[in-house]
Amino acid sequence: SEPGRAEALQVLLLSVGILVVARAFQASVQILSGVLGMKSRVKRRKLAESLREQVWYSASLFFWWRCLGHHPWLRDLSTCFSTDSVTGRTGTGGIGDQIPIEYQFIYFAELAWYIAGYVSLLLDPKKKDFKQMALHHAATIVLLGGSALFGQQRIGAVVYFLHNLSDPFLHWAKLFNYIGPEILGGDWLCNLAFLGYMLSFFVTRLVYYPYLMYTVEFAGPGWGRGGQPNSWSECILIRFLVLLFPIHLYWFSIIVTVAHKSLTVGITKDERSDDESESDSDDADAGKKER
Repeated sequence: SEPGRAEALQVLLLSVGILVVARAFQASVQILSGVLGMKSRVKRRKLAESLREQVWYSASLFFWWRCLGHHPWLRDLSTCFSTDSVTGRTGTGGIGDQIPIEYQFIYFAELAWYIAGYVSLLLDPKKKDFKQMALHHAATIVLLGGSALFGQQRIGAVVYFLHNLSDPFLHWAKLFNYIGPEILGGDWLCNLAFLGYMLSFFVTRLVYYPYLMYTVEFAGPGWGRGGQPNSWSECILIRFLVLLFPIHLYWFSIIVTVAHKSLTVGITKDERSDDESESDSDDADAGKKER
């Protein structure tokens, strides 16, 4: 068969499977939280969304470290572009080459998750940063798919790790917020998780990520081939890497705004939500009808 066709079909089927399981999990959490006494439909939905994301990102980081953590790529980015002794290419070889099973596992699962996540973006209520999130997901899909196709899974795995590392902190903070300080004995757990998110986001996406962009641009795949120019496909992937950085800056500005409001006036909702006030009023109207 043509190289890449079977892999694309596997990713597509895995995407559908992840989407179905994720939506079923989300619906189950909403029902269970209602049974346990959470009256607000808004909080039940947001709790389910955050728990869905928390489970995935925590599991994906565990499997990333289990499968790829022993490699030196994260500590020394230059090793991402050394010539492979088997394929004769920089990186690990592209689709059609003999790619180690752990790379396939990591890449297919993560690519399928982002494809399913893009569909979920269209199905879930829109937030203020919907356009930025849609652009981020599209760029990530191109980067994951392109790096697998053109044999750059090493640097792709590093980008994947950097982008996922801060997310569990964010969703722990959201979960603690939706469960409520009256149950948890105050806001300290939510604030601690959010602090972890802010610090990890800053280090991974605003400090290390620019260093990664510089390394890929000036000491990237061409360097691994003895100083040759980057190919057209590698140049396109590098541009998509750069495209993500302004989105990181935008999101960090939101993080700082949320932190400032939390310290000054306190916050009770997701600052990214456009639908929150409307949904809260819907809850109130539903409560009046029940009475």
